[in-house]
Amino acid sequence: MHQFEFINQDASNRSLSKSDHSTIRSVSRRVGAATRREKNAGTRTNALQIPDFLVASEEEDYTSNNTYSAHVQQLDDPPEAGSDSDMHHQTPALVVSGRAQWKSEAKITSLARYTPDGRSFPQQVCIFMLPGLTAKILAHVVSADVHNNQLRWVKACRLGQESILGLLPRRYGHSKCLDDAINCVAGRIRLSLVESNDRLARWQIDRLYGRALRSLNAALSSDCVDWTAWYATMLLLLFEILDNNSAHSWIKHARGGIHVLLALGPDRIITETDKDLLVISAELIILEATFGNVDCFLSEPKWQGALEATILRCPHLIDRSEATVTLLMILARAPDLFRKVTEVVAQQRLQPQDQLVNCLRGLINALSKWADYWEKHLSNDGDSETRTGLSSTESARGRYLLTRYLTFLALANRFLCAIEPTLGAIAERNALEAASEIAFVSQTHDLDTVSGLGLRLADKVAQSIQDSAADWSYSMSLRTLSESRTINVETFSSWCALLGRVV
Repeated sequence: MHQFEFINQDASNRSLSKSDHSTIRSVSRRVGAATRREKNAGTRTNALQIPDFLVASEEEDYTSNNTYSAHVQQLDDPPEAGSDSDMHHQTPALVVSGRAQWKSEAKITSLARYTPDGRSFPQQVCIFMLPGLTAKILAHVVSADVHNNQLRWVKACRLGQESILGLLPRRYGHSKCLDDAINCVAGRIRLSLVESNDRLARWQIDRLYGRALRSLNAALSSDCVDWTAWYATMLLLLFEILDNNSAHSWIKHARGGIHVLLALGPDRIITETDKDLLVISAELIILEATFGNVDCFLSEPKWQGALEATILRCPHLIDRSEATVTLLMILARAPDLFRKVTEVVAQQRLQPQDQLVNCLRGLINALSKWADYWEKHLSNDGDSETRTGLSSTESARGRYLLTRYLTFLALANRFLCAIEPTLGAIAERNALEAASEIAFVSQTHDLDTVSGLGLRLADKVAQSIQDSAADWSYSMSLRTLSESRTINVETFSSWCALLGRVV
């Protein structure tokens, strides 16, 4: 005998009572349970806490994907006139966003839809072969949110490397986790480039994101986490950077990438793809640890060895050049030292911190030696004997490395000043000199352009040191009178607030 439950409404009462809501929830639960039993679906785990609106069944994914594919075809320019035999050589033209004033078009042939080993991949993945894709991605990021969240630009610059994006089609087919992440990012990049605010297209991108998260959740829950889960996590970080939807702020793929990398371990960084991704991830990890006031595991000996093994001995300035990797190996020591200094200042310890001071001085000396060796190779300044004749790309890369060196040199001297009274005046002067050099470089470049993105963080550090110089000078004079060994807590915290650093 079935039990019937009713919801009573009339012309004068259209609202639902508490009992009505209870009835609806009860019936919904029973219907859902019956449906799962019928499909033999069982219970589902959701370790990543994926919202329900992002989770769809395979049938829904298939249907919505077909609908979306037919819909976005209308967003493309009409194909060139030609015979039916030419259709395989025609590809959609990407309409460049007017907001960023992109006026060029690129056509990607379907002949490139095969990997070197003969495997095919979906047509939408061809977008990663678009010439100048990195510049277009960064231009979109700048136009969307240029004055907020300094670290977001650093993430975009590091993840938007041509060498990484160009490898994606060749990675397609290795695992469902990676394939779903590639499809998700390809759709998000396309939405960033095409002039369309269509709700259906955005809805489908959310579905692709949910599917990628679901696959990543399954991969991370398996017995063996491999490089595809790491790659997928970092790709979803690129999706996170390109996406301006605040509803997605509940998940942080940068932190997830760190945990996956730790799970892999330094001994499993073997292939060239692994090494490429490690170098790209390294600076993100160092910067997040520095500004998040936490330790950086890349300073451990095994990880230092893994970084050193990524070096490519070649005369060109690339991500894995000796200049780049050796600087990263030095910078990996900074976050742990900065965290310890923060603890000493917060507790106003009176005893000398000789070991910590020596470590900071060692970091400064290592940075200085790096600059003495590499500076003449990283710029076109100087006489004809030292002029290296770098290309424009290599010159920009060299300028980026030098400003990153100056950034951490300024920070190291400022932190040394905070805990060592006898060296305080010298360290503060060195910090201000490094900040002045950064400011000089920043003045010659437009920080709101793609080429200036790499300087934004350095400029932020330089401004924080210069703006707080008077307060630090006054606090240092008080420290001398009171015989305190550390800078005033309020002065230190105020500077960290200007810097955007967690205390």
